[in-house]
Amino acid sequence: ADMVLAEIAVLGIELNLMSLPFVESMDWSFNEPQHKVFLQRSGTARSKEVEFQRGPSGVVTPRESNVWVIPAEQSAAALISHARGEFAMLTLPTATLGDNTLRPLVGRQDPLLRQLVERIADVADRDDVIARLLRESLTDGLRLHIRDRYGERSQLPRRPARTLGPVEQQRVV
Repeated sequence: ADMVLAEIAVLGIELNLMSLPFVESMDWSFNEPQHKVFLQRSGTARSKEVEFQRGPSGVVTPRESNVWVIPAEQSAAALISHARGEFAMLTLPTATLGDNTLRPLVGRQDPLLRQLVERIADVADRDDVIARLLRESLTDGLRLHIRDRYGERSQLPRRPARTLGPVEQQRVV
């Protein structure tokens, strides 16, 4: 069973820091209206078998800074074996990503996300103005990082390339 070390909520994003004592095996399954991003902070596991409703499936070897991205409204399940350690579970309401959504992903290392999570956790217990501003700034950076790194790329129409006429070309030169 997992144990919550801290629950932090900033700008609509929930960050739960969890500790997992040694387990022979453990099943997780999700299908929620919000996006979930799991980040392994420390520890070990022999293997993690992951299956997405739509997306990659297979076995990965968990390592520090690995992420497991579960898009909103998508089923995902994992079976971990011989595991212990600490991880972070981020819950992002769909509105926090605007018109974007996330891609299902597992096993990619993301040291920047880990550092952002650790720094937010560092100032979570403080209530001074600097700590509050820092938590909000770091959380917004975390949100933008997740959107940029794991978001579906918006298919915005591109403007056709414009060729400069002879007069415009002379002005540039």
